[in-house]
Amino acid sequence: MTITIAEARNEYTGLAGQTVFNYTFKIYEDSDIQCFVTPVGQVADDSTDEVTISVVTGAGNPSGGTITIAAVNAGDLVTIVSNIPYNRITDYQVSGDFIAGTVNADFDRAVSLIKQVLDLQNRTLVGQKSYQNSSPFDLPAPEAAKFLKWKGDLSGLENTELVTGTYSVGTSIGDLVQLVDLGNGAGSWPSVDGSQMTGVGATRNLVDNGDFRFWQRGTSFTGVSSDPTLTADRWRWRNVNAGPGVVTISQSSDTPTEAESGHKSENSIKVDVTTVDSSIAAGDGYFLEHIIEGYDYSELEGKTGTLSFWVKCNVPGDFGVAVRNSIADRSFTHWVSYGNFPNWVKYEIPITFDYSGGTWNYENGAGLLVNFVLAAGSNFVTTGDVWASGNYLTTATQTNFMASTAIDFYISQVKLEIGPNATKFRNISYHDELLKCKRHYQRLGKGLVGAWVSASVVDLWYQFPVEFTTAPSLALVSGVTPQVEEFNVATRVGDQTTGTTIVTSTVTSAEIKFVRLDDFAGATAGNLAIGAVDSILEAYDNF
Repeated sequence: MTITIAEARNEYTGLAGQTVFNYTFKIYEDSDIQCFVTPVGQVADDSTDEVTISVVTGAGNPSGGTITIAAVNAGDLVTIVSNIPYNRITDYQVSGDFIAGTVNADFDRAVSLIKQVLDLQNRTLVGQKSYQNSSPFDLPAPEAAKFLKWKGDLSGLENTELVTGTYSVGTSIGDLVQLVDLGNGAGSWPSVDGSQMTGVGATRNLVDNGDFRFWQRGTSFTGVSSDPTLTADRWRWRNVNAGPGVVTISQSSDTPTEAESGHKSENSIKVDVTTVDSSIAAGDGYFLEHIIEGYDYSELEGKTGTLSFWVKCNVPGDFGVAVRNSIADRSFTHWVSYGNFPNWVKYEIPITFDYSGGTWNYENGAGLLVNFVLAAGSNFVTTGDVWASGNYLTTATQTNFMASTAIDFYISQVKLEIGPNATKFRNISYHDELLKCKRHYQRLGKGLVGAWVSASVVDLWYQFPVEFTTAPSLALVSGVTPQVEEFNVATRVGDQTTGTTIVTSTVTSAEIKFVRLDDFAGATAGNLAIGAVDSILEAYDNF
């Protein structure tokens, strides 16, 4: 019986609930086969991925058969490999029968073992066939904290020390990069210039508050239905077209573990559906949005970037991830299949930023919109993984995650970086990231100074510690009683019956030149006024 040239392995991407898979190589016993299932989004690991095969058909058939395993999740990687024991089971007798069937079966088994070895060889390092004067060489014994390098005479490999140092790359990348001297182990630095550093600055995260550390406005937002609603610093909820769906946005301590992500996160952002929208209209869209300022976004021009993030949900499905320019006439969409519920899963999306169309902003103001889509109508659907001219959010596979109040959707460790591969998430200093957040939102109170205009009216001034992108809007902090001290006299409290209001104001990106508040009582005109509590006013842009 002939043996086909088919490889001694089969690889599949599982469908939800699938249990039966084909194999296309010959085995001789039901035990001559192995199966591995790598959960979607995880890294292959033979020690944990091997699964039990409950039923095998086709043993002895040159074209293979089927195996049955426990049901897999959508997107799981299923790998079936030959596992024939390396032994000889036929012993020919002197002057015995030389039966064709026995001989053919024996040779078939030998060829099957050769194919099995070839499959293993395809997963090992091999030298180039065209390399001359090559000879076998042995690996040195392992030594802790050392790595392998070629000997100077190219006769083999040897252990060598890891020599490291810190090299300043420059303001265009903005980070310090750890360099390794792979050349001579003597500590000298290789020659490096900016052209060699493409992608090295990938540790710079263009997403502010991607770890959801800052929630200056509060940590829970209930009954969210308006568009947009500002939530965690630099993040907002969008309900395009005023659909009937309502959510609660909150800070959650449920995060990827440090063991699985390599980073210790304190918070994630949670979207809890409280009122469903079971019939998404063509113009409806529900999504979380982050806006990257044009100055930061300009670093991506003409480059490949990688968007990475962790997601957890209590139901499976496909959700859209989109990046769009500020006026939404150029869009890149990608669909993500989440099936490993209720576990955290990391996703990485490489994006080559295309500037052949659309209008892009590289200065202050919105540069790039990053969107995580829970539901969207047909007006926002396009082909995934290509740039499209228009305003798009997702692909045709989008699941309606607004269809049930049982749905809880979490995101953590969001990062957009330069380079074709995702690097480990890390935060910049707490101080620096807080200042970046204050470029878009600040609460004002004790720093306010000015004078009383009358017994009930006060004029105040304030210089922002961090300049805004543009002149911000001003509002009284909701639920907080305004209190302004009449210096060395008394604290004047806003009138809670009629309500203190902002009468008028003049604001620039750098300062409040003038804001007039009314409905106090008892002050003397001309006396010094000083904010008496931490929160009286909030200044904000729409980021």
